[in-house]
Amino acid sequence: MEIGNFYLRRKDYKGALSRFEEAARTDPNYAPAYLGLGKVYEKTGMKQKALDAYQRYLDLLPSDKDAQDAKDVHRAMERLRKSAAGSGGDGMEAGSYLSQRATRIQ
Repeated sequence: MEIGNFYLRRKDYKGALSRFEEAARTDPNYAPAYLGLGKVYEKTGMKQKALDAYQRYLDLLPSDKDAQDAKDVHRAMERLRKSAAGSGGDGMEAGSYLSQRATRIQ
């Protein structure tokens, strides 16, 4: 997660995606991994995947101590929904590296 966040801050979305995917594979119930995935997907225009990852994060939140993060995620989800409704698509470009690498979040 630390490395994924480092890559995310440096706008290395490919590297961040790889780290957050690894964290989610290692522990499918680790909420922060899905928060990281949601951020990467949002930054790369993959709106539906971002919404799915953010929802998974919210579903897994362990306690109220993460309330501020949850508020931020709710705002991001609302922004993505409004944007998706206005654009008529999910923001995924055919053949992009991230869409090929992205795993389905369950």
